[in-house]
Amino acid sequence: MSLHDKLVDAAESLFVATHPAVLEKLKGIEGPTPTFPAGTLLDFVGKKPWDVLLGYAETHGAMVLLWALGDPVIVPTAPALTEAVLVSRVGDFYKKSPVRALTPLLTEVEPFLANLPEWQRIVAASLFRLPGFDAWVAAQAPVLADSARHAFSALPEGQTHDALQAVRRAAFDAFSHMAVGRALDDDAWERFQRMAAEGDERMSAPVLLSEESFDLGFRVARSGFWRVFLDAIADARAHDDPARVDALAFALRAGTTLSDDQLAAALANLYFSGLFSSSSALLSALYHLTEDRPLRDALAAELRAAVTGGFTAEALASVPTLERVIRESLRLHPPVPIYMRNSAADREVELGGHLLPPDTTIYLSNYAVHRNSAYWSDPHTFLPSRWDAATLAANPYGSGRFWPFGRGPRACIGQEVALVFLRATLAVAVLEHALEVGKGQPYEGKAFFACMSAEGLGLTVRT
Repeated sequence: MSLHDKLVDAAESLFVATHPAVLEKLKGIEGPTPTFPAGTLLDFVGKKPWDVLLGYAETHGAMVLLWALGDPVIVPTAPALTEAVLVSRVGDFYKKSPVRALTPLLTEVEPFLANLPEWQRIVAASLFRLPGFDAWVAAQAPVLADSARHAFSALPEGQTHDALQAVRRAAFDAFSHMAVGRALDDDAWERFQRMAAEGDERMSAPVLLSEESFDLGFRVARSGFWRVFLDAIADARAHDDPARVDALAFALRAGTTLSDDQLAAALANLYFSGLFSSSSALLSALYHLTEDRPLRDALAAELRAAVTGGFTAEALASVPTLERVIRESLRLHPPVPIYMRNSAADREVELGGHLLPPDTTIYLSNYAVHRNSAYWSDPHTFLPSRWDAATLAANPYGSGRFWPFGRGPRACIGQEVALVFLRATLAVAVLEHALEVGKGQPYEGKAFFACMSAEGLGLTVRT
């Protein structure tokens, strides 16, 4: 036996010797062998965490046991297990991370951070529960199409741009038109990016950073960004325009119960809760359409026939190939590939026939489900054609094998907004702008603000 093998054996034996009680409690759950002192953390070094979780799921099965130092981590992927955690037994599990890391950034009116019953109270008062919300979402389709048209037209032809930054800025403008009815200036864009970078750093830090760790630059950026929305609220109250269809005007007309400070925070939070995931999905769809020109041409033909009366939500939702491309992009590249929960902090909780110690960390990865050969054939290949009528019926959004927006009552509250954004912006890109994204380049997903996006891709407007 080599010296390396002896050291590994010693590290494995030492881990067993120092954690006998919890190992006995969780005996029977398969997983990689932990070593002292890291547990299984070294498996993640230099690798994408969602790929590691997928490998674990395919090697060890539907419920995997990992170790973060001496603390157990459970990774369930079977539909019945994710259903228990996210849908039917939400009272046995709660969101612990990244709540403390992001609370100073997203504020208390953001449902993403809350747990039951506080989550229910926040959602009930949110923009997404106001009377007429569904009609408001539908009215955003032509608004988003116009915004995308303007953003893509501003890209010089024949030049290569940073695809991720170009798509994110286009999404920022689109979200601004949805939020306050106009594009925001470069200063607001820079402030938003500064805040997002701080949030990403806080989520990535090995030790939780306190609110006092925010530097002056961040505080100035946050104050200035929120001021944009406070000023917009004051202006909207002073100059009522019944023709406006943005979220601010909609909230005021619908009689929101939020104070002006809370409403400003809610409008600002729209960007942080949806922009990175929406732009990630748009980028991956554009990437695959660049790789498959016949598919893009077929999509363009369907769109051209459907939008003769305008880029309405109804028209866009009626295009089969558009829906298949979006669903397949979300399956292959779910923008939020890992969700986190903890079992109840005050008691043991049963999951998959095992009793979990109080406050056990749980990683839920839709990526490890969407690309798992146990649930999908040819799972790593982009195949929009797989979404035939039977597959669509068997795998709606939020089902056991397909949950790009999460599952259950805590699924993304802005899912319908995201889908209208994707349909409208992708339709404009395909019909009116010859955008090529990442032609001949590999798709390498990187994490930012808990979202997976492809960095390093070029975007070109063909002449």
